[in-house]
Amino acid sequence: MLLYLLDRSQQRRVVATLRFWRNALTPMESRRWRIRQPLSLFLQLLSIALLLLAVAQLRFGGSANESRDHVLVLDTSAWMGARGQDGTLMDEARQRALDYVRALPAADRVMVLRAGPVETPVTSFEEKRPIIEDAINGSEPEAGGADLAAVLRRARRVRELHGRRAGEVVYIGPGRTAGREEAEAFGNLRYIGVGGATQNVGLRRVGLRQAAESGNTWEVYVAVRNDGEAPRPVEVSVQFASAPAAFERFELPASGDAEFAFPLRTTAAGILEVQVFAEDDFPDDNYVALEIPARHPVRMAAYTREPELLRPLVEASPMVEAEFFRPGAPMADDADVVVLDRCEPASPPVSSSIWIAPPSASSPVKEAGAVRGVKLTRWSSDHALGAGLRTRDVELEHTILFEPTAEDTVIAESGSGPVIVARGPAGAGAARTVVLGFHPMQGEMRYELATPLLFANIVRWMKPGVFRTWELNTGSVGTVSAPLGDDVDRASVRVVDEQGESLPFALEDGSVHFYAGRAGIVRLYAGNREIVYSLNLPAVPEGSWEPPDSVLRGVPGAAPAAGAADIWQWLAIAGILGLAIEWLLYGRFRRRPAEDQLAGLWRRAA
Repeated sequence: MLLYLLDRSQQRRVVATLRFWRNALTPMESRRWRIRQPLSLFLQLLSIALLLLAVAQLRFGGSANESRDHVLVLDTSAWMGARGQDGTLMDEARQRALDYVRALPAADRVMVLRAGPVETPVTSFEEKRPIIEDAINGSEPEAGGADLAAVLRRARRVRELHGRRAGEVVYIGPGRTAGREEAEAFGNLRYIGVGGATQNVGLRRVGLRQAAESGNTWEVYVAVRNDGEAPRPVEVSVQFASAPAAFERFELPASGDAEFAFPLRTTAAGILEVQVFAEDDFPDDNYVALEIPARHPVRMAAYTREPELLRPLVEASPMVEAEFFRPGAPMADDADVVVLDRCEPASPPVSSSIWIAPPSASSPVKEAGAVRGVKLTRWSSDHALGAGLRTRDVELEHTILFEPTAEDTVIAESGSGPVIVARGPAGAGAARTVVLGFHPMQGEMRYELATPLLFANIVRWMKPGVFRTWELNTGSVGTVSAPLGDDVDRASVRVVDEQGESLPFALEDGSVHFYAGRAGIVRLYAGNREIVYSLNLPAVPEGSWEPPDSVLRGVPGAAPAAGAADIWQWLAIAGILGLAIEWLLYGRFRRRPAEDQLAGLWRRAA
């Protein structure tokens, strides 16, 4: 109406003379509005009404409040990679999901939720079927299992909080669950099962641990399981560096498992391959490979006149291979660590060296004299050589005192001065030197626990990682628990992935718990221990969920109900078209030629 009145308001005219307009100067007592072109007004009102209905998103054939919102839970656990009658279980589940979506009324909205190691919403409550079908077709089996109880609770919660009108929670999968809690039934829950009786025999765990009594022996542990409903003969082959290492044959009972262990003697690096020979429906868990690191003991050359004094120290660990020489013998070229017991070397050592009460002329650290009957008073606990050493007030029968320089570090002191000094760069692999003013296996020190700890600290400082104990384990993505013992130091615990990124962890009751969301290598460091987890074994859930009778089953067979159709697009087009027609018929540029012609007639008459 405003547009119509504005179009018919007072306008400015150019004329030849004012004598024909005298009546216009006469004041008018009253003025009445008159609609000159009712068709123009009607077109404008109709067009504006159509545009307002388009903005309101008018629907034809029903109301949006009659549609329902459904949550479609699509199982994407590792078990979905098993073979079924028509391809994999994942292929069957995708087809069932598409059938269910196509059976819904067109106005119903669907949220697709993938149930894998982590519940992942792929879409919001979506009405457009192409988007929903793309989310279903893009679903693939993951490496971990699914906690069915937790997934269904999450789906019901999402439906209650974000759904406009509650529809169904639909689970499509085999019903296997990795959680210990039983999934509960609730209203509007539908179960669409896939797969049938599936036969599977696979690896459940492969682990290696370094033997405590030998530095070149690994203890290998292998566990296999039969998930089928009938007994199965199984053969397991183990190879290291492409050479046979072990072979076992089992008769596995139905839903039963078996395990075996054997020693593997090697110091070289290589790949340990474990393979199960069995025809089943899920071959992904029939093979696993682990990389074994190289283990090189420390080669030690000891120059001494009394080898029996040093033998208990150097031969206490299987990771130290010692060879004894008489003083003055040529220096060993292949030794990692040289021990000089109260003697001068034939030539300066080029590798790391331990000097025990060296002669004054050849000592690498300047001596300040010798004393008798002094006591140890302090250990440098902030240095790697003094870690864990607490022994004090131990009397030394005879010791040499040293005058350390700025590049030296005092490890132990007596009341008279430094008695153990270390020298060496910070970089790993460089030659380092430790000088002791007394013999650790003479006097009271030979009976102290600090003596073997000090020697172990020296060797570890010179050859980092030599005493590290290794464990190698296979596993699956998800939560991993590693028992370490009650005496583990939390400050020494680190968990890193294969990119070197730290992972969060929790330390409870002597066990470390962490979560890995993707397949790969995860390393756990705790003091001198390194536990490597190869999370590449698919998780096969052993639990199954049998839904109660109250749960709906199968794809609904009813034909899709007629839903409301959007017509706002057509309303918007009609409104714009009406305004355009009105402008073409009654717009100002249509009157201007007549007005210009009238003004020309007035000018000619004048």
